[in-house]
Amino acid sequence: MGRKTAVRALVKPELLRWVREDAGLSIEDVARKTGTKETTVRRWEDGVAKPTIRQLRLLRVGEKIS
Repeated sequence: MGRKTAVRALVKPELLRWVREDAGLSIEDVARKTGTKETTVRRWEDGVAKPTIRQLRLLRVGEKIS
């Protein structure tokens, strides 16, 4: 048994951006909440990279940070 492979989420970049903006979250907010860098979040929204299922769960899409 070894390290588990991260499963990438099949989500459209436009949807990620729309949900973030609709929730009133900044790229910095999303990066902090998912434990990534702002450049990574930008890459998700640009369609260059995809978040993992775990990262989306951490984000709890649509939930505002208090």
